[in-house]
Amino acid sequence: MKKCPSCGAVAVDADKVCIKCKALFPGRVPSSPSGPKAQTDTRLRAVASRPPGPAAPASRGTGEAQRKRVNGRLLWLILAGLGVLVIICGIVNKGSVSVPNQITLTAEPTRDASNGVVINGTTNLPDGTKLGIELMNGGKPAAQDFDVLVTSGRFHSAGFRNGGSPIVPGKRTVHILTYFTTSWQSQEILDLVGAGGSKLKTSSVIRAEDSQLVDADKVLDYTADMTFPPLNGSTTGAEAASPPPGAGATPEARALETVKRAVLVVDGRRSSMNVEDGVNWYCNSPGTRMGDGWSTTRVGGNTYSVVVDFIDSDGRGNEWHAKAMWEVNLDTGNVMYRNKYAKGFSWVPDY
Repeated sequence: MKKCPSCGAVAVDADKVCIKCKALFPGRVPSSPSGPKAQTDTRLRAVASRPPGPAAPASRGTGEAQRKRVNGRLLWLILAGLGVLVIICGIVNKGSVSVPNQITLTAEPTRDASNGVVINGTTNLPDGTKLGIELMNGGKPAAQDFDVLVTSGRFHSAGFRNGGSPIVPGKRTVHILTYFTTSWQSQEILDLVGAGGSKLKTSSVIRAEDSQLVDADKVLDYTADMTFPPLNGSTTGAEAASPPPGAGATPEARALETVKRAVLVVDGRRSSMNVEDGVNWYCNSPGTRMGDGWSTTRVGGNTYSVVVDFIDSDGRGNEWHAKAMWEVNLDTGNVMYRNKYAKGFSWVPDY
């Protein structure tokens, strides 16, 4: 038997630790703990006591994969950002095109190289707007061009003609119109002006198609009386108004100018043009053109014969020179046509 040196409790010789206070009896070394928990504690103590060192490098394959993932994410972000930028720019550009508060339109006639009448004009309708242009006769359309497009704020029709002949100079009524529907306009134009022109305000050229309806479509409706210009190569209004050559001119020159400027009555109907303009008008028709031109010969006293040489044809490729002849008396100023060609050239209908 023995006693614990710490608490004095009695213990047997085989005891290594006091059963009361757990003090170690002298001369005894505690054994290492055993079992799973003890092994775990030992490993933890070993790890904790190990000095710090550099982390183990990642493998080459793992680093490449990470870089690819990062690069892929960056590329996706860049593409997404570009897509958003394109959308924003599209919205800004679309928003920059707007319809003016008041729609305006002007138009005037000119002649093309073949003496067709071209209606030129300007408008602040959006580019791409489709217009229709009509030449009116007695309140009804006599000629139409419904394929006129606005480009850079301007538009022009095709060259209008009277069949194969030029339209005579003088006043004519011109009607310009359009509808804001899918049969007339593209979707881009309708997005700007609204279906049926709902986004347009009434003005001197924009009106409701039916004034009785509160939800009526709007249309463009422009009508004006225009003076169609002389034919190319014809005398202008200023030239026609000027007096014939004075006393200093030769009689032949005076006779020629008197005939050219004469407006004759043929079979009770007054011509819409003077003789010279009538000749030019007919010589712009298919199968007829100017030949050797004008000449003057004294017949007797103060009477002169004035002749124009032109090329006539039969429509089958056969052509020949023909002459139209007038006669003028310088004392009286009286002008008469003297053959069938001159009679034909002396009257031009007003249409």
